[in-house]
Amino acid sequence: VFDRSSANSPRSSSCVAFACASLTPAHAQTAAYVISDSTTGFILEQSGGAKKLQVASLTKIAMAMVVLDWAAAKKADLGQPATIPSNAAQLGAAQGVGFQPGDQCSLRDLLYAALMQSDNVAAEALADHIGRELGRDGEMSPVDAFVAQMNALARQLGMIRTRFVNPHGLDNLERTVPYSTAEDLAKL
Repeated sequence: VFDRSSANSPRSSSCVAFACASLTPAHAQTAAYVISDSTTGFILEQSGGAKKLQVASLTKIAMAMVVLDWAAAKKADLGQPATIPSNAAQLGAAQGVGFQPGDQCSLRDLLYAALMQSDNVAAEALADHIGRELGRDGEMSPVDAFVAQMNALARQLGMIRTRFVNPHGLDNLERTVPYSTAEDLAKL
């Protein structure tokens, strides 16, 4: 895991809230939530905060943190191009920008697409590109090496009830289901 100590700069007291919700036709029901002080981590209010739930695209927050930590540690330029990998076609283009395998885009633009458009293909491309540097020993795929870094970040932050299995949060493609808790996500 990359050193995050420089990212912990003093800031004014503020709150961070994370919720996992399930939608019903009539209204949204929150399955769990946590409201915490972002400076101290003190939990101000919660309901079901320790309950393991699927977190879907909230996974992309950890993905983005690994990308930014990697870029800071390697002094990498986020303007460098990355190629959309061929395995990204399996993710479909139901949402997002519409990247196709073979397209090239800067890491910065992929990061924006993943976070702002919830683009799963962009998240996969970032993981593939950066994972190639992280997993140079060849024992695991680039995406698996990247996801291992996401899980190492979770452990470093004390997220003891979290497991990431891919960089985008889609769970219908996986044998094991990714999960986290509202308490853990507040730490992220």
